Amino acid sequence: MDDISGNISKQWNKHHAVYMSNANLPHKMLETEFCIRFVTSSPHAAPMEMMSAMQESIRKAAESGVFTWDCKHEEEVMLELYGLFLGGNNPMQAEECSQAGLHCNYFCRTCEVGGTKEYKESDEGYKSIFVPGKHCTPAGTAEEIRAQFSSVLALGATEKIKKSVASSGVKDTITGYILETVIELGKKLHKWGAGVQAKPEAEVKAILEKQLEDLLRGSALDDAVETTIL
Repeated sequence: MDDISGNISKQWNKHHAVYMSNANLPHKMLETEFCIRFVTSSPHAAPMEMMSAMQESIRKAAESGVFTWDCKHEEEVMLELYGLFLGGNNPMQAEECSQAGLHCNYFCRTCEVGGTKEYKESDEGYKSIFVPGKHCTPAGTAEEIRAQFSSVLALGATEKIKKSVASSGVKDTITGYILETVIELGKKLHKWGAGVQAKPEAEVKAILEKQLEDLLRGSALDDAVETTIL
């Protein structure tokens, strides 16, 4: 998966596109145009949404199998599909891993190497960059996303989430718009001025919880996070 322009001209028209290749093919054929198959593209859907749909398609195909004709042995065969490797550049693979990218404090999508600017500029911190850190895990990423959802219902949610991303490197794009929507609603509810009285904190929290529930479309938070990570 990668982002490409949907225009023939030089004007940038961002689309996310997914392509597949058969990993069983000989290496010399793997990168040929004929053997690279277009799967889907969208200017609107987020990469993680597209990957989730593609994962579901592969899962269903793996459960039922794909029946086809073997022209060499002249017999019907059943193929069992599974994803072997997800190709992409650094920014795209970081997004697929719910990671904030190369410019954050914890810049690696596979381990927890990094730290604050001050730490990385110190002798100890500089040396640590060249040593593999603790491996990132789906469970750890999911836990951090849950913590960000917990922060979104409280005052100062914007700063809390920024600190969470800075201290962990976890930034999930598929749930990001949900957090942003709830944060903006929270700002409006907490706002007060001439003739406008601020709502009680308990009432604000109840409204935000209802909004969050609506945005999750009836799914439990754990289910939504697990879908994102896995």
